[in-house]
Amino acid sequence: MHPTLVVFDLDGTLIDSAPDMHRAVNLMLAGLGCAPLTLADIRSMVGDGASALIARALAARQCVSADPSKALAQFLAHYEEEPTASTTKTCTPSGGARRCGSRRHSSARPAMRREDRARPAAGA
Repeated sequence: MHPTLVVFDLDGTLIDSAPDMHRAVNLMLAGLGCAPLTLADIRSMVGDGASALIARALAARQCVSADPSKALAQFLAHYEEEPTASTTKTCTPSGGARRCGSRRHSSARPAMRREDRARPAAGA
């Protein structure tokens, strides 16, 4: 029996999505009137989910008057506009990721997981 759904936790193991997060964070910061962060800054802030990323970004730019939940919503809206525009594959075909980048089971639907939400990828 082949799986009907394949889910990848996009945490940097299989892909590098930091450039897309960088774009979305800086759009969110610009909307708040705050200075942008570098890609290196964003890479150092990634981990523990989007809420933690936004809290770290707001703290780094001293956006103390910003509402973290509204900032998170803005970040997610910007990120969802183009979630993979600059994403690149980082894995190599070995170990558990031996079929990285290919759809091993053509009938399986891909999905993305962020935070506590999972939804089918577009076109699936």
